[in-house]
Amino acid sequence: MAVEAPFNFVPLSDRVYLPDWADQISHDIPFSDGVSGVIKLTITTESDLFIRNGQTKEAEDNRFSRVKGRSFIPATSIKGEVRSLLEIMSFGKMSVDPRTKFAQREWDNRELYTIKKKQSTLQCGYLRLSNGRYEIEDHGQPFRISHKEIDKLLGRKVMEEHFSEHSEIDLNKKVAEGVNGGTTYDPKTAAYKYHLLEGEKLDGLSFSSVKGGNGRRVVYSERGSKKGDIVLTGQPDKWKVARARNAGKYYEFVFPSGVKRTYPLTTEELEHYEFIYQDSDDWTHWKPQLREGEKGIPVFFRTDEGQVKDFGLALLYKLPYDNTPADLLPEGHRETKPDLAECLFGYTRQTDSLKGRVHFGNAFSDNAQSGDEVTLVLASPKASYYPIYIEQQGAQGKTLDYKTYNDGRLAGWKRYHVRDGLWQAKTGSADTDSTLTPIRKGATFCGDVVFHNLRPIELGALLSALTFHGSDGCYHQLGQGKSYGYGRCRYEVQLTGEELREAGFYMGLFELEMDKSLESLGPWISTQQMRELFAISGTPVSRDSHHYMKLSVSPNVNDFADAKKSKSYL
Repeated sequence: MAVEAPFNFVPLSDRVYLPDWADQISHDIPFSDGVSGVIKLTITTESDLFIRNGQTKEAEDNRFSRVKGRSFIPATSIKGEVRSLLEIMSFGKMSVDPRTKFAQREWDNRELYTIKKKQSTLQCGYLRLSNGRYEIEDHGQPFRISHKEIDKLLGRKVMEEHFSEHSEIDLNKKVAEGVNGGTTYDPKTAAYKYHLLEGEKLDGLSFSSVKGGNGRRVVYSERGSKKGDIVLTGQPDKWKVARARNAGKYYEFVFPSGVKRTYPLTTEELEHYEFIYQDSDDWTHWKPQLREGEKGIPVFFRTDEGQVKDFGLALLYKLPYDNTPADLLPEGHRETKPDLAECLFGYTRQTDSLKGRVHFGNAFSDNAQSGDEVTLVLASPKASYYPIYIEQQGAQGKTLDYKTYNDGRLAGWKRYHVRDGLWQAKTGSADTDSTLTPIRKGATFCGDVVFHNLRPIELGALLSALTFHGSDGCYHQLGQGKSYGYGRCRYEVQLTGEELREAGFYMGLFELEMDKSLESLGPWISTQQMRELFAISGTPVSRDSHHYMKLSVSPNVNDFADAKKSKSYL
C-alpha cells in the first residue's frame, strides 16, 4: 500500500535568510534607496475557482464571495498565498504555533504506544483549576466496575440496552436525542453515556471488592469500605455477554475518594492538552468543569521524577509525542530576528511588533460567471500522520524505520499539485461533504498591491513571489478545492510609481542577494527548495492521480493504517 496525497512538500532549508536592515525599518524615515508605488495585479483563473462568501454570517452559504453584485477575491486570500510563496523563495522561517502538539494511539505499535503494556500502573485523578493555577489531584489507581453492576445500581438496563451485543444502536452512527432530535451524540463517546445517565448520582458512592478481581474490581455496596466516583469513558465497540478474549469493553472506572497529592501543570502543558482534545465531544462535555471551585475533569496520567509525564481522558489515552512541531524546526527557523516576509508584511509578537509596508486590496471581476454546483470532500489528512508530514529516509517510498514527532524532522512547506483538470469526490454524508458554487475558469480579477518604503531587494522579492520570478510555467492556487484542481490562477503585474524601473531589474537584485547569502548552496534558482517549488507549481499531474487515501467505517477501509503496515511514506 503506497502513501498518496494531492500535495507534497518543499523541504525546509537549514539556512535562513535574515535581512541585515530589519532593525532600520521605519514608516516615517525612508531608506536612502527606498521605493514606493503600486503593483497593478491581474488574476486570470485557469480552472474553476471558489472562495466562500465572507459577506454573510450564514454558514451554509455556498456562493462565491460577492459585494454589491460583483465577484471578488478577498485581499486576505491573495496576501496569504503570496506571503507563503515569499517565505519559501526567500528562505524564510517556517512559523509554527508552539501550542500545537500531536498525539497518537497506535494500539499495535508497542514501541511507540508505550502505555498499553503499562496500563496497570496508570494513576487517576482530577485536572482542576485552583487559586489560578492548573493541577492534577492524584487519587491513586482506579477501580473497575462492570456495566452489569452499573445497571444494578441504576435499577434499569441502560448500559446493556445501549452497549451490549443485544443493543439495536449502531455505534458508528450518530444518535439524535432530546426534543425533536435537537442534540446529536456520537454513541462511542463518554459524553453520550453521561447524557444517558443524566440526573443519576455517580459520585461519593460506596463499593466493595470483587473476589478474583485482583483487588481492582468493585461492586456498589451501601456498606462498602471503598469510597469513590464512577467515571465513564468512551465505548469503542459493543460487549458480548459471554466474557472471553476480545469480548468488548465491559468495564467503567471508579476513582477513589481522597487526595494523595497534587501535581502542578504549566499553562503550556494545558494548552498542549487542549490542542490534542479540541475536536473531542468528551472535551466539550468536560471543559466547563475546568473552573475555579469545580471538582475538575477526571483524567488518567503517568508521572516521571515527581512530575506529570502525560495524561488523557481515557485509560488508554492519546499519547502525546515527545516534541511539538516547533521543536522539530531546524535551528535557523527558531531565530527571533525578522525574516524577509516579516519585514515586508509585518508581525506581532509578545515582546514587539512591526507594521507591514505592503498592502493588498480586494481583486474585483466584471466578467466572472457562476459554474455548476459541486460537492466535494474538503478534509485532508491530519498533520499528526507522520508518514506524510515527517521527513522519512528510504527508497521508492518505503522505509525500514519510521521517524515520528518523537525523533523526526518536518517534511517542509505544504503545496498542492497543479492538476490538468477537475475531479470530484463525495461521501454522501453531511459531516464530510461541502457544497459550493465556483466561478468558471477564464474570469479576470483586478486589484492593487500598494508598497511603501521598500528596499529594491524587498520589492524584487515581492515581485518574484507574484510572478514565480518571471516564470510563465507556474501557477498560483487560491480558494477551496485545490486538491481537486480548483483555484489554478495566473498573475500578471504592472509596476507603477515615480522613478521605478522594470520589474525584472528588482527581481535581478533579489536573485543576486540570495545567491550571495546562500553561496555555499550554489545558485539560488537551482537550490533544492526552488526546484521543488517550481516542480510542484508548474508540472500538472493527472486529474486521476495523487488522490486522498480512503478512511471509512462502512465499508471497513483504512488506507492510512495499511500504508503504515507496509512502512510506506510520501
